Amino acid sequence: MNKKQVLTSAVVISLASAVMAPSAYALNWKDGAPAKYHFTYEAGTEGIESVTCSDTNGTASLETLQVGETTTTQTGTIVWRDSYTNVTTFTVDVAPGYELTSLTGKNVVENDFRKNGNGDYEFSFADKGAEAWCFGKDVAFYLGAEKITYHFVDENGNEIGTAKVGESITLSDPADKEGYTFEGWYLNGEKFEGSLTEDMIVSANEDNKIKLEAKYSANEYLLTINYYTNNNDGQYGGALVNTETRNVVFGTELKVEDLETDGYKVVGGQGITIGTENNVVNLVKSEPAEEGAGRRDYSFTYADADAGIESVTCSVDGGEAITIDKNETVKIETSTNVVKKKTVVFTVKATNGVVPTLSCDTGESNLMDNGDGTYSFTFTRFGYNNTSEKVPHVNFSLTTK
Repeated sequence: MNKKQVLTSAVVISLASAVMAPSAYALNWKDGAPAKYHFTYEAGTEGIESVTCSDTNGTASLETLQVGETTTTQTGTIVWRDSYTNVTTFTVDVAPGYELTSLTGKNVVENDFRKNGNGDYEFSFADKGAEAWCFGKDVAFYLGAEKITYHFVDENGNEIGTAKVGESITLSDPADKEGYTFEGWYLNGEKFEGSLTEDMIVSANEDNKIKLEAKYSANEYLLTINYYTNNNDGQYGGALVNTETRNVVFGTELKVEDLETDGYKVVGGQGITIGTENNVVNLVKSEPAEEGAGRRDYSFTYADADAGIESVTCSVDGGEAITIDKNETVKIETSTNVVKKKTVVFTVKATNGVVPTLSCDTGESNLMDNGDGTYSFTFTRFGYNNTSEKVPHVNFSLTTK
């Protein structure tokens, strides 16, 4: 038997063996003599957790590979069979906080891998069986992974620091917030400090950004409440009775009804929102003059006003003018000499040049235009307040509507 005949006989015996003893894999005698392909996981860096293998022919000898291990896949050699083409796919799972950065090796297209939607990576090899003899090809691959740099941002997207898994974190403080003390950065309700852990990175978006929330605690500031009779100027019957102080949280809104007590009303008739300074509230209790034998006192209370009234001042007999506000009272005392009269003048300035309107509970109304953007009205009082046609007390209101 010559050499050619020996070779032919070997081929026949080989094919016959394939028919009589089909492969343990998906291929059978109809696919021809199987061609084998070897894939070796040569090396991998820190962060590579697992490498698994699958192929379209279902012939992989190892589904999970450790470093140094080889898996073998097969194709059929009959060209019109589906098994003639086989795609072998490797799936790489990396540890949280890592990403696959390199794929190199023998018979490998460098870095030809893709990231799946579930966070792992894949790369594939397509092989076709030979018409007759096929000894396959060998592949050896190397995998490299690196830690991901995560970017921490505030609510407005401004970067406040970076870190990788296991690294300590240094975050910049936000801008100062008036009235508040910065407590720290929070993630999902927990204070963010120390090192970046695997549990934290699940909050990162596709750009590896982690949004943190700045939390603050409101400061407390001193509130001063002054108690006066009649007015807070100390003249024309005004006097300071008492002062109280207490700490109140920044931003607290104290309404008029929260402040007024025991007959004391808020000067100006408005509440206060606690700020970082000037937290002073003046309360005043009116002591109106009452009719009585031998009494020579008269009083005038600024009972109400609307927002159009800018300011009101008062002077007696041309003396020093004092500023009064809603709920304040001016009180005077006349002489026993009925010839000597007391003249009380109130001067009004309205906003934007509007004309004010005066209303008195006694029916008096003598509002005059001063020609300089202000208006005034006058009360004249003399002698005892219980004599005929004397009015001890007047409530007046100013409006611009």
